[in-house]
Amino acid sequence: MNPPGPQSLEAAQREAAEAKLWSAVAALEEHAALARHLAENMLDTVPPDYVTAAQHSADLAASLRERIVIATPTAPPDPE
Repeated sequence: MNPPGPQSLEAAQREAAEAKLWSAVAALEEHAALARHLAENMLDTVPPDYVTAAQHSADLAASLRERIVIATPTAPPDPE
C-alpha cells in the first residue's frame, strides 16, 4: 500500500480544519441560546449581563459562518 500523497494529506487537513470551524460556530450558537434562555428566565434575580453575552456569541458565530461560507464553496447553508 502506498502512503498518501501530499494532495491527499492537504485535503484531509483542510477538511479537518473546516470541520473544527463549523464546530466552533455550533458552540457559539449554543452559548448564545443558553445565555438568552438564562436572561429570559432569571428576571426575578439580578443576573450577569446574559443578553450581552448572548449577542456577542451570536455575532461571533455569524461572522465566523460568513467567513467560512466565503472561503469554502461547499459550505452548508445558513440554518435560518
